[in-house]
Amino acid sequence: MSKLQRLAESEGFDNPMDLAEEVVHESVVPGICAMRNCDYTTRVEPDCDAGYCEECGTRSVQSLLVLMGII
Repeated sequence: MSKLQRLAESEGFDNPMDLAEEVVHESVVPGICAMRNCDYTTRVEPDCDAGYCEECGTRSVQSLLVLMGII
């Protein structure tokens, strides 16, 4: 399962596009750790591309909008 799909499902959506349409104008959006074995999710700024992951300790959290290439 892709990171985008995991993030969408963690927010209660069937697909990432539906989630993006819901949050595109928000000041904080869902984000997920991009590390292979970590699926930590949190809320981040829309342009976040190196947020801190509380689970694995890396700076690898990316916002939904960054992962989708919207930002």
